[in-house]
Amino acid sequence: MTLHPVGPSSYGSLRGVVQYVTDETDAAQVNSLIAESAGVFADGGILSVNEGLRSRRDQEIKRAAWEAFVDGGPWAPLAAVPYTSSHDQAQGAGLDFGITLPDGRNRALEDDEAAHAWVVARGRLRGIRHTGRDFRPTPESWHFTGGYPASLNPIDPEEVDMTPEEKKQLAAVLDAVTTTKSAVGRVERRQVVIVDAVVKIKVAVGDVRQKVFRMATTRRPPEDGS
Repeated sequence: MTLHPVGPSSYGSLRGVVQYVTDETDAAQVNSLIAESAGVFADGGILSVNEGLRSRRDQEIKRAAWEAFVDGGPWAPLAAVPYTSSHDQAQGAGLDFGITLPDGRNRALEDDEAAHAWVVARGRLRGIRHTGRDFRPTPESWHFTGGYPASLNPIDPEEVDMTPEEKKQLAAVLDAVTTTKSAVGRVERRQVVIVDAVVKIKVAVGDVRQKVFRMATTRRPPEDGS
């Protein structure tokens, strides 16, 4: 199975992780739509893929969480029966869109914002449809699926008709995501060092306690009259 990138996610634990679909043309259409979104959102954000292809293990985990929620557990988003999702490798065309802000933060793509209508209309021209609107019991404003017939050919992001300011905006957003990923990586590495140091301290304390215990249990009893 060949994977084709559709840019880095800026969402949660997937921040900075490149997302994929399984069809080259789908990927080109998604990347074209992302490039065209520069200047569309009032807050300066850029359309991005929160999650594309989803591993089968993740599908199982998400479905279990959803079923637990239905049974009265903590909230969890709707999740398809494992291996039937458009995020599965069998289709590989599922797209959970989000908005990456200029500072690298992520926000939801809401269906009540004006730009959502642009994503729906422009996406349809590129074979990307808002299939999440038909989800029940909870429609999803962010879920789209690629691979449908398109009336526009994919374009090279370098050839997109953007103003210099829009190109600068797109580059800044992608840079913010990359910078944030690096910062998260540095924090994670520091956490590993700290945890390792704590473990070593605990081991050392354990060694001292063992030595004290051995000394206490092997000490000779005092002689009579002492």
